[in-house]
Amino acid sequence: MFSVRQRPTPWRPSLCLLGFLCLWTAGVQAQTSLLPSGRLLGMGLQTPDASTASRSVITVAGQPFTQGIRVVSAKVPANAWNVQLGTLTTAPVASGDIIAGEIYLRRLSPTNAPALAEIVFEQAGSPYTQSLVRVLSEESGTWTRYRFAFPSKAAYATGAAQFNIRLGYAVQTLELGGLSLTNFGQARPLADFANDLTYAGRESDAPWRAAANASIEKIRKANLTLDLRDTDGFPMPGVPVELRLVRHEFAFGSAVAGSRLLAAGADADRYRGVITQWFNTAVLENDLKWPQYESNPSLAQRAVTWLRTRDIDVRGHNLIWPGTNQAAFLPADVRGMLNDVPRLRTRINTHFTNILSRFTGQIADWDVVNEPLHERAVEGVMGRTEVVEWFRIARNLEPSATLYLNEYVNLEDATRAGSLKLRQYADDLRASGAPVDALGLQAHFGGFLTSPPELLARLDLISGLDAGIGTYPLRITEFDINVADEQVQGDYTRDFLTAAFSHPAVNGVLMWGFWANQHWLPQGALFRPDWSPKPNAIAWSNLTFRVWTTHTNVKASSTGKATTRGFKGEYEVTVRLPGTNVVTQVTLSSDGTVRATLPVVRPQIQVTPGDLFTFSWPGFASGYRLEYADRIDAEQWLPIEGFAQLGAEGWKVQLPAPDETQFYRLRRGGE
Repeated sequence: MFSVRQRPTPWRPSLCLLGFLCLWTAGVQAQTSLLPSGRLLGMGLQTPDASTASRSVITVAGQPFTQGIRVVSAKVPANAWNVQLGTLTTAPVASGDIIAGEIYLRRLSPTNAPALAEIVFEQAGSPYTQSLVRVLSEESGTWTRYRFAFPSKAAYATGAAQFNIRLGYAVQTLELGGLSLTNFGQARPLADFANDLTYAGRESDAPWRAAANASIEKIRKANLTLDLRDTDGFPMPGVPVELRLVRHEFAFGSAVAGSRLLAAGADADRYRGVITQWFNTAVLENDLKWPQYESNPSLAQRAVTWLRTRDIDVRGHNLIWPGTNQAAFLPADVRGMLNDVPRLRTRINTHFTNILSRFTGQIADWDVVNEPLHERAVEGVMGRTEVVEWFRIARNLEPSATLYLNEYVNLEDATRAGSLKLRQYADDLRASGAPVDALGLQAHFGGFLTSPPELLARLDLISGLDAGIGTYPLRITEFDINVADEQVQGDYTRDFLTAAFSHPAVNGVLMWGFWANQHWLPQGALFRPDWSPKPNAIAWSNLTFRVWTTHTNVKASSTGKATTRGFKGEYEVTVRLPGTNVVTQVTLSSDGTVRATLPVVRPQIQVTPGDLFTFSWPGFASGYRLEYADRIDAEQWLPIEGFAQLGAEGWKVQLPAPDETQFYRLRRGGE
């Protein structure tokens, strides 16, 4: 390999007619290719053996390049990077330099699924710091251009960084061409460069949308009939009723930080305001994790209490994170017990007992074990039967909570491998007697955005609906989209929420934070540091506050029935009676009728003289009959023959004009 580098043209005053022309010229001259001679053709193929994958040079017509590479992947290796094209960089890179490029892909096979290529710019050695990771999905079968740009996370000497194209995702045949990779330095901002990050199904008329909306109408709504009766048991026809959804049955939530939640100041006030106004469920991001909880249990308790007093359900995250890849997963003394299983078991079980006993009845669901497919240190020394026992202990100590297994690399990965592994692991635990109630899917998205149709297929696979059985309820537990393109981020938030809300196995979606100044990936937040909403915040609020809500006014029928169809959840029902409003709470979880008992409001008779005297009274006053007497203090009143008719303006009886003075009254049976 050798360096291909253009030197900046020296500044010559005689050539600089305008200042901006000098700057523009210098910027162009500073562009430096990071690829070897031949670019893509100069990149070798790494493969475990010749039977796994092969590379050949092809001739291309009708494109901006005349040659390309065809890679045939005949087997799926253990890791995607086991089959890859790669090269070391041919020029130095400074930290913060903007690197941009493009590549063309064409899928030859499979014909019924996308071909996948992952482009990676990273340090050429441990710890392999990655500045770019993006999975490209080509499913059109025609040459498709993908443009990308990113800042380098570190400085690299020539050859100290590498650009790889990982191809070991599937059995596939993929053609590649037109690769460029250029260092533009730091004269221009990242926003100046094209980034073709998108996903299949983003189109407004994408076929999956109609099916998703039909599913939402079917599974997220129910018919509600209010049977309006007064305390005497009589129906109340014609009464106006206002119904307003105040809390979704579906969990819309976020991770929150206990310290921020309980802090003072303007930002803390805004933080609390978003939580109470936007979410019905919250998970403490760190405060219930084992090491953090033991260091400050009162913080966790105060945060849980604050949330619950505001009618916000709390998720418990997590009882155990059984790995040693990061110091924060387990307390320091526990990491030192991996060679002493009896002591380790006692320490773990004691922690379960302490925290579950403290929060009995306060936590709606617990992540019993977090990321067991990736953090395997504890299971490695204790065996899977110990994981089964953790679920049993949790069930015994907290029988009312929903018990979750929480994992990542399922929805957000380029393939279904992680989804299959999660389902198999959960099935194995259940077969061994573990009360695994539900599965938590983290859903941290970055350079690859799984298409909505594929999301739905994976939700089917993980939950068991692909086999016709609803084996596992699912919850999206840590959703975020860490991309720079805010419009793509907003569109994908809209479409991910729509897909999840439309799936019958999914019971909620929780963001993993919402404010950039309190987010593990600030770029993935809903709100910028100054609290201005990003497009993803607008997408979230539009769906949860406008599209998926019910606020309607209906009028009771002649039998006192007020009927509507609305989203499942808790409703505030306001019944408007003369001189008063009666407000009550109703929960809608399935089609049904709810009796609403209202106070008796005594009606007043209105008399309209004419050829026929018309006696009328309000429609809500049912069960009354019209009686008459010749004296107001008469002991016996006689009923008017015939029946009152209920019309749009209320009850009405018409009678001939009386020959003499008579008195009239309304009376119910038993009065």
